Amino acid sequence: MLTAGQTSDLLLLEQLLSSTPRRYRLPALPALSLPLDTRDANHLALVIEHARLTLAAGREPGPALQQAFVDTLAALIREAMQPEGGDPALQALLLRQQSSRVQEYTALALEQPQDKRRVLSLVNAVAHPGKLQGMAPGPGQAALARLQHAAVGEDWSEVQTLAAQALSLADGAGSTSLVAGLNALRETPSLQRLQLYTTLQADLQVQRYLSLKAQNGPHARSDAASRQGSAARRRGMEVETLTIHSLNAWADRLNEAAQQPGLYRVVSSLRVPALLAAGQSGAKTEWDAVLLRQPVAQTDTSVVWDISLLVEAKASVDAVSTDLPRLLRGLHLLAQAEAGHDYEFASREGPVRLSGASLKALDGSEFSRLAAIVLYSSDDPADEPPRLLSAASRMLLLSAPASLAYAGALAAAQPADTSVLQPLWHDLLHSPHWKRVLNQYPTLQQGRALMVHVEDMLAALHCGDSQSKN
Repeated sequence: MLTAGQTSDLLLLEQLLSSTPRRYRLPALPALSLPLDTRDANHLALVIEHARLTLAAGREPGPALQQAFVDTLAALIREAMQPEGGDPALQALLLRQQSSRVQEYTALALEQPQDKRRVLSLVNAVAHPGKLQGMAPGPGQAALARLQHAAVGEDWSEVQTLAAQALSLADGAGSTSLVAGLNALRETPSLQRLQLYTTLQADLQVQRYLSLKAQNGPHARSDAASRQGSAARRRGMEVETLTIHSLNAWADRLNEAAQQPGLYRVVSSLRVPALLAAGQSGAKTEWDAVLLRQPVAQTDTSVVWDISLLVEAKASVDAVSTDLPRLLRGLHLLAQAEAGHDYEFASREGPVRLSGASLKALDGSEFSRLAAIVLYSSDDPADEPPRLLSAASRMLLLSAPASLAYAGALAAAQPADTSVLQPLWHDLLHSPHWKRVLNQYPTLQQGRALMVHVEDMLAALHCGDSQSKN
């Protein structure tokens, strides 16, 4: 049976959740006035959502909605294909589809890291500086030194030339292993692919493709990408730190309400044990900040805790719509726990034991239940007006074969018939492949309704105090 103190702390937690402002929440779905006067990504999101609701009601969306979808998507494609201010990602994708040289280059780029490792390994087998120190000075040693220098400098044509020169000097005078190693280097397909990769970089279409890709962000393995990734991680850690601070303030206030110090605590970077996470794919297995509560007073060193609230910190509002499906899979994973078993989780604060009954109760199938156990936190300003079409859904629509066909006609200055986009409308409504895009608005709506600003979490404490006094 709950004590009076325990009742007050549980009521206070409900008050904190209900009174924390939801500045990121989407407004009610507006009515759709057809035909659309303004055509933008938000209107496309509204068209898709009205179509989804029509299907949910057991009806097939009519031709007016189809035409609105086709016209709006066509307008977005035209905008994306503009030379100035267009979408470099779509333009790069179209160029890759149309150019065999770009296709060849991108295929070689995927193999480049492995090819470089293979060639450098073969070069080091015959011309590593340590090996050269043990060789007698002369033309052969000098040729191998030049070979090593060319490989380190990634001059692959020079590597091919110098390998042939070194082989001619070694043939008949060098060791069998040296000759075999140089032959292996000259004949490896990796070296040939690297030479072709370098040659293709001078191709005008490839240069155009690389220019478009550069506008869309640094190369995945570049120093700039590494710096950008480090900055994003720092930004995420800053939001997580603010979140933990706010959640600790909640824990302190709840302990006061319960008149029981230590009843609540906060742990961060809570990692799901392998026993529960085994075989799961695409589910969240690490939680940023977790509010824990002792189910009963415990004094021993092996305290078992219940989960009261899971909080995920996000530096960007847009990250929520992408993360929510993974979060829901993570909740489902935790709910597979056995009610009569305790589980040890790792956290930044050390190992913590959680009750299986508490984990099993983490059912996010109903939104009312989800809103009682999960928050997203951020310090990102609320976007006004909110972006209703997620970046991922927008790119999926723009990169569909029908969209690329329409974009290709625009790029070639040919008559572009929007009817080519009609099959995409049918796929969107009925193909499982497009289910995520069809449902992207309710996903966005649900995710934003769970999102709070870290400052509002602290402000809610004062609101909770006022309500408790009343």
